[in-house]
Amino acid sequence: MTEFVAKGLVEEEIILKALSSPSANFTANPRDIVESTEYMSEFQAEQQVQKGKVATEEMFDLSVYDEAISKMQ
Repeated sequence: MTEFVAKGLVEEEIILKALSSPSANFTANPRDIVESTEYMSEFQAEQQVQKGKVATEEMFDLSVYDEAISKMQ
């Protein structure tokens, strides 16, 4: 697993502890992270980490999640 998460730079025990932490707030709904993703994109553009701001419409295909949820109901 460590070759996929942190590219072997972090011990597996630490990764598992972080993933099982009550502080880990994972979500399946991409809408839950759109606002924070926009904020981070703006910040990275300002810091010149990336070339310009990336539109979240180009990052997320919300229809995939919506279709999956509709099939579960």
